[in-house]
Amino acid sequence: MAATRLSRSLLLPALSAAVLACAAPPLSFIPVAFVGLVPLFVWIDRPLPAREMVRGAAAFGIPYILSQGWSIYSLARFTPIGALIATGAVLMLVSTWLVFPIVLNLLQHTRPLPLPLVAPLLWVVTEHARSFGDLAIPYIMLGHFLAPSPRLIQTADLVGVYGLSAWIVAVNALIAWGLCRWRNPRLLRIAVAALAGALAFPLGYGAVRWNAIDRQIAAAPKVPVAVIQPNVAQELKWDPGAIPGVFERVNRLIARAEEGSPRLVVGPESCLPVFSNAAATRLPDTVLPGRAPLLLGIIAGIGEGVERNWKGGRITVYERHHNSAFLADAERRILGRYDKRALVPMGERIPFGAVLRPLALMIEGRFGEFEPGRDDQLLDIPGPGPAARAGMLICYEAVFPRLVAATRADGADFLINITNDAWFGRTSFAWLFAQVCALRAVENRCAVVRAANTGVSVFYDPLGRAFDATPVGQEAVIRGEVPLLRGATFYDRAGDLVVWLSYAGTVALLLVAWVAHRRKT
Repeated sequence: MAATRLSRSLLLPALSAAVLACAAPPLSFIPVAFVGLVPLFVWIDRPLPAREMVRGAAAFGIPYILSQGWSIYSLARFTPIGALIATGAVLMLVSTWLVFPIVLNLLQHTRPLPLPLVAPLLWVVTEHARSFGDLAIPYIMLGHFLAPSPRLIQTADLVGVYGLSAWIVAVNALIAWGLCRWRNPRLLRIAVAALAGALAFPLGYGAVRWNAIDRQIAAAPKVPVAVIQPNVAQELKWDPGAIPGVFERVNRLIARAEEGSPRLVVGPESCLPVFSNAAATRLPDTVLPGRAPLLLGIIAGIGEGVERNWKGGRITVYERHHNSAFLADAERRILGRYDKRALVPMGERIPFGAVLRPLALMIEGRFGEFEPGRDDQLLDIPGPGPAARAGMLICYEAVFPRLVAATRADGADFLINITNDAWFGRTSFAWLFAQVCALRAVENRCAVVRAANTGVSVFYDPLGRAFDATPVGQEAVIRGEVPLLRGATFYDRAGDLVVWLSYAGTVALLLVAWVAHRRKT
């Protein structure tokens, strides 16, 4: 009997982890997102002893996060402490998904409330809590998994990605709640009616908004943009023997992109293996003059550069840097620069600096410190046609919805996300981070241009539809007409209301549970 109870306590949560992982990239089988949590919720519906509760939470949280977060371990190929960085990140992610089923179970059985009410609140809190602190890792949100089906994500202009996550969890919870109460006709009817409403409103709203926004896109002024994907492997980026070939490849792709007479050519993050002085007035001489304005990701050195030996070659390095995007005209005169604001923990900044700073010396290839940029750094795109201001997002910045919304509120007509996902090879992160941009497009109802070193490069329109997405691991040039939609969405104005209501609701539930526990004792 004990063995049967133990196997049940592990089987249902583990089944949820396995099914839910199928909704994530690269499989992206979207329907299972709406049923993947049902086994976990059925398991939670009955009172559980503490030991069984913890085992079940581990059976769900550990495999679920490892199925998504194992990509982080590809960092170990490039830095001596890459495995340590990855382990810390995975442990942080696992801890949140261990907490979710444990706290949900405690709330359910200390002060019983309908599971469809409690579960979405707690899930949103666990997702959002990872965006705080020195090790902010706001990845792997359920709402992002819906991006390959853009008709399902249209309510993001009301509630953002966290609202979509809450919707998915609520649907799962209603199904589980109904299954556990099928012998009670009244409660079963309530569950079915609530489930119908939970599906009808988002889908109905999405259908109405889809048609309205599609008409706006058709009528909007457009900017022709080309994107280059050099596909330079990370291990070759700073290899002195490979550097001339990298320059040749980038210049060749730029020339090819210019053949379509775009108003702007966009290259990825840290596109060139060279440092440019932040005070420079021209791009490095290795970037050849062309026929169109150019936006490239280049590391910007602050202060005076010093030449050093580097793997048999010479390189100019600086004590401090910005991770930057330089906008230049056809003659490669610099017109503007954007400096990355949200820096990646360990890769670009040292979290808990007093403790971990000595470890920075172990990071192979680390040159000085990165510094965050300012908030007001929109780039005016030159050339004929409608006035257009681009809001920049470098790599990791695209995972912060409110940072993106603030960029849009500052006056960005469209967004450009440049990234170097070569760090993660052909793992699922290449697709996951691209899907993030689809949600930012819908939340703010603006187009997103994504330029990735090794892929996925893609254009997203304000409906979150993907155009000309590139394969991972191939050289590519893609072109698109970027629509300029102006005006704020409800999400832009109201912010993460779903998040703050979830925190307030969770705190209230914990207080109620604590009072109930005190009365029992």
